[in-house]
Amino acid sequence: MKTIITNSQDFKEKSHFSLIVFCSFAVLFAFSLFNISFFLSRTGKSLMRDAKKSQQDSETSDIKLKQQINHWETFLAENPTYQYGYIQLSKLYFKKGRLSEAQKALDYAKKINPNSDF
Repeated sequence: MKTIITNSQDFKEKSHFSLIVFCSFAVLFAFSLFNISFFLSRTGKSLMRDAKKSQQDSETSDIKLKQQINHWETFLAENPTYQYGYIQLSKLYFKKGRLSEAQKALDYAKKINPNSDF
């Protein structure tokens, strides 16, 4: 009878230990899921915020490029022999994707001073 009690007590202790381990894993799993969902919701919000900021930065950059191009075009209309201005204008045209105009500006800069190494 003593062995039955001992075996029964061992069984209860092992069952109790198994239950504690199972509950611990269940709690850890629940916290992990909570953290993942929290991270994903925060990441989604930050991705949207970053996308909006990137779009605003792109629009701001585009406006600045247009302003700089207008500045150099106006300046060079008054100072047509300023070679550095045509080089800068060519760079701006290139950034804007206006490649043929960039090439024309470089060609004109080369005509002003054929010996320069720009």
